[in-house]
Amino acid sequence: MLKVMGRHDGVAYSIADSFHPVTEEHPSCHLPHVHGDADPDANPGGPSLKDPPLCDGAPCALNVTTVTQAVYLSGSTDDLWRIHLDLPWADTGFLPVSARELKMKLKSRQALWQAAGVLGPDAPLDATDALDRCREINQKAIDWALARASESARRRLNATGKTIATGADAGTCAAGPCWIWDPLRWAEDATGVVIRSVTFATENKNDLGPCGEDKLIPCAAGMHYCKGVSPARVLEWIYTDSLRNATSSSWHLSSVA
Repeated sequence: MLKVMGRHDGVAYSIADSFHPVTEEHPSCHLPHVHGDADPDANPGGPSLKDPPLCDGAPCALNVTTVTQAVYLSGSTDDLWRIHLDLPWADTGFLPVSARELKMKLKSRQALWQAAGVLGPDAPLDATDALDRCREINQKAIDWALARASESARRRLNATGKTIATGADAGTCAAGPCWIWDPLRWAEDATGVVIRSVTFATENKNDLGPCGEDKLIPCAAGMHYCKGVSPARVLEWIYTDSLRNATSSSWHLSSVA
């Protein structure tokens, strides 16, 4: 994910993903971070000019922490009623087993490139973090899943299944909580599904004064948040959900006959 966000031929990344609710603050940091500066509120190479880049340009290796939360649709209540009333037919299997979305907190391309010294401090956020940056990540997830599905599954999908594609990133209000609760767009019709990420990016500068995990104000500069599709969800679509309308009814009628 971060390697897509920060893709640059001259910059390598060592990434540790902190996997927990994105609202959690203790004991883990709830924001992504580029390590290497002793100042907790530093924006290396950013427009404040008080924090120099961590490298003088390419080649550069950055140590980065990201945050991811997997969100699932729960069918536990339905299952309790199904078991209590002894209604095995109510086990429809329509709820996905895989995550509905991945809430991903990443450093922005602007912040990563400025930290590496391959982008000037005055480069605008729009030049590096335009709206479809999260779309690229979701396309990688789809490509990864398609490459790992069996040949017969891909052939069946192409013959009878619905397509799966990405659409343009969707914005949200300029606040972290808006992004947290604004879900991944999953628009399905008769021909397929289009996935649209919800994106939220911030300039690589702190305008609110001292910040950090040890202060009241977190350092929310240089972030690019994305709502991602789980590769497992794509595989579940390829093997199961995309085929329902094409095969389920005909299979049921033939089995009854």
